[in-house]
Amino acid sequence: MFEVKLDSCPSTGITSFEMNWDLGHGKRSDRGAFIDRKDAEKYCYSSKRSYILVLYNNFVQHARILFETGHHDFYRTTSKVESLDKCQKYNQWFQDKTIETICKVILAIQDDLRRILPSPNNQSFSSSEDKLMDMIVFSKKEIPATTPKKVV
Repeated sequence: MFEVKLDSCPSTGITSFEMNWDLGHGKRSDRGAFIDRKDAEKYCYSSKRSYILVLYNNFVQHARILFETGHHDFYRTTSKVESLDKCQKYNQWFQDKTIETICKVILAIQDDLRRILPSPNNQSFSSSEDKLMDMIVFSKKEIPATTPKKVV
């Protein structure tokens, strides 16, 4: 979950912002103000980008740890190994990409991300599933927000 609220004061031009997010370790927030709205938007964009990168990285790293330490019969099937490899490669590739690109890829590889979820018997299955849904929901919200609409 990541929420952003921007509010500009018409008389001063100052833009205040409030962001709230949760990476699974408790809710966090950030508040502040910028004289220029564009600076506030850039700051919020950077924060949202960091959020999705950390969420994705943590999800994939957790899957990697389970692959290395978990039950071989469950975690080392060909499809899981291929999916984990694909997801790990994107981790590095994402580093200089826009939110829109990252979100489009997340939506395109969501089956691979589902495939590397922990075993349903694992105590982290439910929280990992929640984090995957957070990534998917965030990505679906961000794509319309960043994609210009065609004018007919």
